[in-house]
Amino acid sequence: MLKKTKNKLQEYIDAGKIHAVQGDCEHIPLRSDFVAGLVCTLTFDHFEDCELGASEFSRVLKQGGLCIFSTFNSRTLSEVQRRLHLPADKISFETEDMLPTLVHEVGHSAEEAEAIFSKNHIRLVAVKGCCYWHLLPLSPIGRRTIGFDVLFSRFKSLLKYAEIHVTRMVRD
Repeated sequence: MLKKTKNKLQEYIDAGKIHAVQGDCEHIPLRSDFVAGLVCTLTFDHFEDCELGASEFSRVLKQGGLCIFSTFNSRTLSEVQRRLHLPADKISFETEDMLPTLVHEVGHSAEEAEAIFSKNHIRLVAVKGCCYWHLLPLSPIGRRTIGFDVLFSRFKSLLKYAEIHVTRMVRD
């Protein structure tokens, strides 16, 4: 993924505007209070030690730094794992260059993520749910899916049914 990122952003890397760094998110190779923002999309669920990962996020984020974070909902992920007869911490993963394999994945509800991050001085500012299509008897196609997500996300009580939670958090 780092190679693909470098290829897509080469002009910014050459200009010194972006510095691509490879590292382990449980041991981020950056100094403390270094970045103003972090984006973590659907990867936190793969960390072996989520508490350590959250601690590292807090360590490298500047005070007031923004963290955008998305995770699979633990409730809906466990249902998928149950239906597919998978272990509670595994999910099938494949790419165009790789055969399907089981990888470590545990989801986090918005409440679970908030609890993990709040211990590390990162507070939840906002949370949105998306991917509610599984609630419908017939899966909609195309742009209508986005419309259902927009509609369903207006009802806080439906957040627990969202496949994915996207949160905005700030380091105190």
